[in-house]
Amino acid sequence: MNQYDLKDLANELNISERTARRYIDELINETQSIKANKYKFSSIIFNSIVKSRQINDTDLTENDNIITEYFTEDEYIEFQKRLTEYPLIKEQLEYVKELMEKNRQDYQTQLSLMKTIINSIEQRNFIEAKEKGLDQ
Repeated sequence: MNQYDLKDLANELNISERTARRYIDELINETQSIKANKYKFSSIIFNSIVKSRQINDTDLTENDNIITEYFTEDEYIEFQKRLTEYPLIKEQLEYVKELMEKNRQDYQTQLSLMKTIINSIEQRNFIEAKEKGLDQ
């Protein structure tokens, strides 16, 4: 943030340094301490602070990747709708993921049971074939 002195302010406004000091004193005196850590101040100070913060907050560095896109009103309404739907869709997606995981586990369990059943049938068939002498 740039810092200025009285001379800079006086030159910018084309006034004397004494008048510049008076302007600063007026701004400082407009801030009144009411109670512990609570302040009341004029709209001039309020707007000045807000404006200075907006300017500082929008300063960009070379590393900022800013993309500005312009929307038609219909596109903007659709965009807003998508943004409001996002939490619901995300919740539904989580539910679907949980269902898929449960189904996968159920499938694994059924697959294991089927392998056990097939193994049992193969063993029984082998035993029956041996008893009938068909294993040769």
